[in-house]
Amino acid sequence: ISKRLMIAGVTIRNQSRYFKEARTENLKELLEYFESGTLKPVIDAVYNWTEVRAAHEYMESNQNIGKIVLEVSD
Repeated sequence: ISKRLMIAGVTIRNQSRYFKEARTENLKELLEYFESGTLKPVIDAVYNWTEVRAAHEYMESNQNIGKIVLEVSD
């Protein structure tokens, strides 16, 4: 089932200021869940950004269960 999930986004550019503020408040509430640890992202693998090709191949193989992170360091 998890492979069939979909995230959709919309633009709120043409909405009223009050509508935008209400959406922002919802996002702040969601962020609190992450900060408290109630919600945690599932990280499947971490690659150095120079290994982007390998990370993409891993994603295409459909073996990952969570997020694939590209780490950028100095």
